[in-house]
Amino acid sequence: MAIEAADVLTPVGGTGKLAHSIKVPQFYKFSSKVLLNYLQFKGRIPKLIQQQTRGERECWIKQVRSFLLALVAELDIVRAALNNVGVLEKNPYLRVETALVIAGDMLLSLSRSQRLTSQCKPVLTMLEVEKELQDEYQKLLQNAPVKLGLVVPRWVCINTLLISTQKARQHLSDEGFTLKSYSPKTYEKFLQSIQDLGKWDYMEDFHFAEVLVFSASTAVMSSTLVSSGKLLLQDKVILYDIQLPMLQPGDVVLDACAAPGNKSTVLAGLMANQGKLICIERDPERFTVLKKRVKHHGVRNVLFINEDFTSVDPSELQGVTTILLDPSCSNSGLEMNTDSASVSGERYRRLADMQFQLLSFALSLPSVQSVVYSTCSVQSIENEEVVARALQQFTNFELDDLSLKLKDWRSFGDENYSFAKKVLRTQTFYDLCHGFFVAKFVARRVFLNGKTESETAEPKEENSKKKPKTVLGAKAENSKK
Repeated sequence: MAIEAADVLTPVGGTGKLAHSIKVPQFYKFSSKVLLNYLQFKGRIPKLIQQQTRGERECWIKQVRSFLLALVAELDIVRAALNNVGVLEKNPYLRVETALVIAGDMLLSLSRSQRLTSQCKPVLTMLEVEKELQDEYQKLLQNAPVKLGLVVPRWVCINTLLISTQKARQHLSDEGFTLKSYSPKTYEKFLQSIQDLGKWDYMEDFHFAEVLVFSASTAVMSSTLVSSGKLLLQDKVILYDIQLPMLQPGDVVLDACAAPGNKSTVLAGLMANQGKLICIERDPERFTVLKKRVKHHGVRNVLFINEDFTSVDPSELQGVTTILLDPSCSNSGLEMNTDSASVSGERYRRLADMQFQLLSFALSLPSVQSVVYSTCSVQSIENEEVVARALQQFTNFELDDLSLKLKDWRSFGDENYSFAKKVLRTQTFYDLCHGFFVAKFVARRVFLNGKTESETAEPKEENSKKKPKTVLGAKAENSKK
């Protein structure tokens, strides 16, 4: 059961009252209810306000409407500022929709609101981090090259098991789609150009040649390429964790949480349907969907296991060298996610403990050389904290430096962690895809003298690092081999 802010009994200095006896301003209370319904896809702001109205004055309702429309237009960036400050993790009683409304009043109002003088617990909590929140908001605002409030575009991945990238583009052209170009060839210009795509336009992704991007209103959904499984409707972020292991035909690869199957399909494509792909899914219904979808997509080199990953007999996983682990999470990185508005601090902790258990099992398998850990969460407790715990326990592994993998990349980990620049994030307001986190663990090579490869390596000049031309048939010019 969710904890309401008014249920927390905290003395308020100088008032002689408890915080629970000081009511949240009606403006915040009303706006929070409307925003929660909006986050749960129950309608548009004006309609939701009308449904919530119970005789309030028209001028007051207009203020609420103007405020919420302004907040929704910048919701991604306000939410990112809240997450980066960490106020929700530190205050599990504070509901997300309430925090968003108060933060919006702090960040977006033209003049200082009288509501922020309230002594209620939610307002006092937000006031404690106001300066930090303002700084984070301004930093994010300056770094965002896209229009605020822009809908996430439609990303698709070419299924190279069934069609080549060249034939896919030709087929799209035959159906009336136009491949757009942009100049200069920078990531920032690419992001800006996405906003100008029309219903029948698309572009090749800046990083991955197998990924195409269409407008949110695209007609590609009716393409025969989609119905035949030759185009996979999949956010670009799937490629971030799949391309990182640098897979080769003949590898033995494990997809530990495989359903619904798009990730497994792309893995098999990288392996050219050679080697061995093991797909594990514990839920029977999702397992059925996984098998059906993967076979429909042309995957042949696959072994299916319907079991909890940590319950699988390690003898069945002999020879596995690479593991992709994308476990259940809070889904807080999904735009307008319905669950994230009600996730409590306690549930974040339970999820993080489960994620650490899965990651520990993956790192404990003797033949494993690399593990890619990813979530569609923006919460550090599920991301960097899990990684830090694993590094402390499994000293035979280290993090690969992912900052060298993708050209012009700017979204990295939580700066409170020493390895922040070695892990990647995506941010909706900047990268135009859902919030995502990925880290790659690699086994340390130990020599006869007992030292690891990193301990014996000669220091290299920065400009002496080779920058191969492609990764995953793409254009990540500064990727490591």
